[in-house]
Amino acid sequence: MHLPKLVISLLVFGFGSFQIYQATFFDYEPVLAKVVESHKTTRSGSADRPGRTRYSFKYEYVLEGQTYTSDRYTYAGWDKSEAVCKHKSGDSVVAYVDPRNPERALIKTELSGFVVALAVLGFLMLIQTGFGYFLESFPEKASDPLREIERWMGAALGSMIFFGGIGYFIFILIYVGLSDCA
Repeated sequence: MHLPKLVISLLVFGFGSFQIYQATFFDYEPVLAKVVESHKTTRSGSADRPGRTRYSFKYEYVLEGQTYTSDRYTYAGWDKSEAVCKHKSGDSVVAYVDPRNPERALIKTELSGFVVALAVLGFLMLIQTGFGYFLESFPEKASDPLREIERWMGAALGSMIFFGGIGYFIFILIYVGLSDCA
């Protein structure tokens, strides 16, 4: 029972922590870049399937005389909807390039609260999983108050996931609605 919880905890903690690590310890060099592709493509769906929207975003930059192309907007890199909303083809932007690996660049260097919350949530999930494993492995030391603490920890984490997910969903709906970039 603890192995799936451990794997999920490590994945959530690892994802958030790696984003924080990149933002904190990588030395990115700012360079001027030009957006070469920025568009949204919507394919219509069928009666039983909704339509799909794809975002395409690319920019070019020159470092030490060599031209590079990147499609990475944030540290995670896969969500390009904000990039397409904010930047049009031909726009000049500041790209942040890893000088040790010039193919690695990004535009938005700020960490989102979502990433930080994932790291914290993953860490708390690891603690709760370890606590549960301890109680199961050493039943003679598992008093009723300790079992009650473990139950409350699980309930608190479940509530954080549920209400945090709903809060994030509402935030995105408001953000997209206000940004006029649906």
